[in-house]
Amino acid sequence: MKIRFGLCLLLFFISSLPTHAVEPIIIDLSLQYNGVFWTTGDFVISSNTIVQNGVIKINGLSDSVVLKGENLVLRNVTIDSRKTTSTSKGIIELQNTNRAVIQDVIIDGENQRRAIYCNTSANDTSITNVDVVGKIAWGILFDDMDNDTRAVVNGYNYPIGSGLYITNYKFGHENSTGAGDAIEINCPRYRFKNIRVNGALVRRTNRAGENGLGIAFAQCSDVEVRNVEVYNTGHDGIHFEHSYDCFVENFTIVGSWRAIGVSHSKNVTVREGTVTNTGAWVISYNTVVNAIPMQNSTFENIVFDGCYNNGFLVSNAENLMFRNLTLKNYNASQNYGVIHFYNQSIGSVYDSTIEDVQILRDQGVNNPLAAICVEGGGTGNRIKGITSVGYEKKLIIDGNDFY
Repeated sequence: MKIRFGLCLLLFFISSLPTHAVEPIIIDLSLQYNGVFWTTGDFVISSNTIVQNGVIKINGLSDSVVLKGENLVLRNVTIDSRKTTSTSKGIIELQNTNRAVIQDVIIDGENQRRAIYCNTSANDTSITNVDVVGKIAWGILFDDMDNDTRAVVNGYNYPIGSGLYITNYKFGHENSTGAGDAIEINCPRYRFKNIRVNGALVRRTNRAGENGLGIAFAQCSDVEVRNVEVYNTGHDGIHFEHSYDCFVENFTIVGSWRAIGVSHSKNVTVREGTVTNTGAWVISYNTVVNAIPMQNSTFENIVFDGCYNNGFLVSNAENLMFRNLTLKNYNASQNYGVIHFYNQSIGSVYDSTIEDVQILRDQGVNNPLAAICVEGGGTGNRIKGITSVGYEKKLIIDGNDFY
């Protein structure tokens, strides 16, 4: 008993001793490389290392700046990637990282690469004051590749990630021709959670297939997006797919192919924004067989001005709220309703509310069947407080004119 008591006392004493953080290795480019470092292969930043103050020039055609491990910092650096041609790697790559910080970084060049790329585990990643100024196809891409047979990539595991904090991020060159997304967190196999975007400017993206998104999330949860401006995207300005508990506030979308796309997601709130001159305003097809409908989501306090394909096109959804909206200058080629709940073969719209909405023809040249069109099949929908100016019919439900 005395021995056991003494051992316990010793362990308690050891555990109570103060612990000291590992001192980071600091690589100051301005002091060690005359401010400019030319890569000869991947430039690997390992655990407990800070790289700062200078220019990194990507010399090899497939070289990357690789952050690998934990407690990593890349700050006050310009990366020149003009010479690179690889399309499968990132200019900056995260490989199984914890607590990585990318701060005050400019990324320049002209290529089809991803500015910041991760297809492995990444936890508590901070991306702050990053400007992708060059003609780079992709911005930030986190992608678990949706492939269970590739549980290991180049020796690295890629399980679920958590904690991504993007602040004051800019992407896109007005003359860029490469196709990619400004921010895409795509985790169909393992999911990603706890994402915060606060302050983002998307200047342009180009479309090829499903690419060209502005700010996009697939299989993500606990997402907050605030204070963002999205211009001239080839696909959706803001996009959620198979995600839940997502919140968007204070946004501007101009000139995108579609402003807001939401599918098979729940508990999504989009509020306090403006949408101008887009192909469509809000699209939610929800047509994947055996997938959940769009559920429990709210769109409120938004002004939509000008569209050329669709206004609101929603199917296979339940318990939605459209509230305190202004819709004007509808120039869409689709001729059903500015707001259209349609009966897609997989599901109608149920138990949803359209409330306190102004629908103004203004300078709109097309004349849809009605301001609001609700096709048959859905039940429990509530429509009230609608102001319609310039349209012959305010409301059509299941083929019947109401007023």
